[in-house]
Amino acid sequence: MNSKPLLLGLAAAWFITLGLAFFSGRTSAPVQTVEVPGEGETKTVYVPVAGSDLGAAVEQAGPDGPRVATVAVPDDLPPAVKIEYVERPARAITRSNVSRVLEDNDPVARMTALTEMLQNLTPENAAIMVESFDNMPEGFDRGWEKNLLLHAWAKVDGEGAIEYATGNNRRGGWGGQMAAYSVLSGWATDDPAGAEDWARAKTDNKDNGYMVGVIHGVARNNLQAATDLTYDLPYGRNRGRAVDALVNGYFQQGANAAANWARNLPGEDERLKAGITTRVVGKLAKSDPLASASLAMTLPEGESRQKAIEEVADEWSEEAPARAANWVDDLQDPSLRSEAMTEVVGNWAREDPEATAAWLNSYERTPEMDKPFERFARSIAPENPESAMIWANQIQNDKRREDALGRLANDWLKRDPEAARAFLGQ
Repeated sequence: MNSKPLLLGLAAAWFITLGLAFFSGRTSAPVQTVEVPGEGETKTVYVPVAGSDLGAAVEQAGPDGPRVATVAVPDDLPPAVKIEYVERPARAITRSNVSRVLEDNDPVARMTALTEMLQNLTPENAAIMVESFDNMPEGFDRGWEKNLLLHAWAKVDGEGAIEYATGNNRRGGWGGQMAAYSVLSGWATDDPAGAEDWARAKTDNKDNGYMVGVIHGVARNNLQAATDLTYDLPYGRNRGRAVDALVNGYFQQGANAAANWARNLPGEDERLKAGITTRVVGKLAKSDPLASASLAMTLPEGESRQKAIEEVADEWSEEAPARAANWVDDLQDPSLRSEAMTEVVGNWAREDPEATAAWLNSYERTPEMDKPFERFARSIAPENPESAMIWANQIQNDKRREDALGRLANDWLKRDPEAARAFLGQ
């Protein structure tokens, strides 16, 4: 909204009590301009006319100054008062304003006000907001709100924000790392070269944790550049965190885009490609388990494929265990089928233990069935300990069977010693 209507509205608050009705083409009606305390964007509300208190009809807001409202009664509407708020000027970033916002116990109102301030942040007034945050007690909300401030600060003054985060922040451990990541992410969003130069100059270690924040920021605008930076990191936790940023970025373009990206990853780093694909499989399984299962089977045989298959089975069986079971039935590798079946059993048994038992009974008792049987026994033990013991006793591996029976018996003795002793004594 430009300033001209706002200035006219403010003048009307003081000098005009009557005017013309709005709604072009309608009959003129009484118009009253009133001064209204409040804040926010332009909005419209309706309230009854008869016996109305116009002051009570208007939403009350924060103490940051008045807004002007024009109140009109059109002839061709049911008796109502239309209150149209005129947008007030942006909230000034002053110590008193920031402190008042931070002291607000309503998290929605506080976040709304903070967001408005952050949109008007400058290198000069950023120091006022940081000082106000530092003077407030720490807490869960305060931590992520401050990281949001650091992200916004970095977009207008990357060097100043990173100097604060790494020098004056005085927070060690993960909290301190998150502050630096927030700054570098914001900085790299608008100035990727500057953020990368700072991060690389900070350490000679190729496993550069600061690059994680840079990659998060770069990924917002250029996923290919972010992918190239991720490929430069060695295997480890930092690369894993960078991969998370890439996966989230591609999923914002759609599940198909993420799946196609995972299928066509460049390079010869099979470990990195497997890590990326496994993460994509996990997220894709929530919305399209069949596509996720197909993608999982593109992984080379071994641990990565097994983990991906387990992820698909777990996610799919949370929503549709019977369909997930049908998919597991078609898996040709007995070892993969056993792992996937174990995940399905864990979810399906909570919903329908009878159907789960019927599915398990459709298979021969082989060593590959030991893990699914053990999972089923554990799942039904709280409600049906006798059946749990019987199922566990069908485990083929002697040590696994003895361990499973022992754990079930001990748990049962703690819950219901009399019944457990009676059964175990048979």
